[in-house]
This record gives sequence, C-alpha cells and structure tokens, in this order.
Amino acid sequence: MEGAVKSVPLEMMRELLPSDHEQLFKLPTPNVIQDSKSAWRSDKEFGRQMLAGLNHIIISRLEVFPPVQT
Repeated sequence: MEGAVKSVPLEMMRELLPSDHEQLFKLPTPNVIQDSKSAWRSDKEFGRQMLAGLNHIIISRLEVFPPVQT
C-alpha cells in the first residue's frame, strides 16, 4: 500500500482531495459529457471508445446481414 501511495503524483492527489473536504474523491467531468450528459451514447463516441480501448482487435467487418451469432 505504501508503494501505491508514493506512485500517485501530488497534483492528482490535490485534485482528488479538495481542501474543503465536501466532495471527497470527486473526479473531473470527462470532456465528452461536458456539453451534453447523453453524448456518450452516440455511435460516434462508442466507435471512438472501441478504437481507443484495450482490445480494439475484436472489431471486425459485418459479413452477413442480419448478423447471426456463432
């Protein structure tokens, strides 16, 4: 646990622990939903997240329409 505490940058700790202690661990709002709370539901945002995700290799071209499960 001590190693984890030392690896967190001080600036991040200041952001997570505000001085007023009213909203403990309040994270900043992501850029994608600052304008609209439902922006994350769009196909464009879903595609962006899939391409930026950990396993973007799973994306494949649709071979048959309508899709069938294998």
